[in-house]
Formats: sequence, C-alpha cells, structure tokens
Amino acid sequence: AWSISEYMVKRLGCATLFATHYHELTALEHQGKGVVNCHVLAISQDDVEDEEGNIGGCKINLTFLYEVKPGACLESFGI
Repeated sequence: AWSISEYMVKRLGCATLFATHYHELTALEHQGKGVVNCHVLAISQDDVEDEEGNIGGCKINLTFLYEVKPGACLESFGI
C-alpha cells in the first residue's frame, strides 16, 4: 500500500481516494503535495450488559455520522 500510494503521489499526481486500516499511510500527508487525510466521523459506545443482561459485555455500538472531517482517524472499526 505504501509503495503504490507513494508512486501515485510522486510520479502520477492523480486524484484518488484511499480507504485503509494502514495507519502509517497518514504520514504521506507530510511528504507529498496535495495529500490530505480525512476520516468519517463515528461514535462508539460500549454496552454495559450482554444479550442475557449480564454486566460486563464487550459488545460495542458503532454509529457512523456520515460526515467527513479533516485529519487522520486513530481508530480502526474493521470496516
């Protein structure tokens, strides 16, 4: 992913959109002109109960807000 991204920035200069869990790619923003990090705003909230009503469940409620914000996202939601 790094090599392809770097090639596109330095050699091709083409417009593109990368969606990745490879957080190291955010460093390209500081190396190439025209590279901008953005993320989709989301809210995550841990449930305090599992499906049987037991406290301490590890289920997470995730809500995507369909809003693009500047900057890198430090979370990875597996999507």
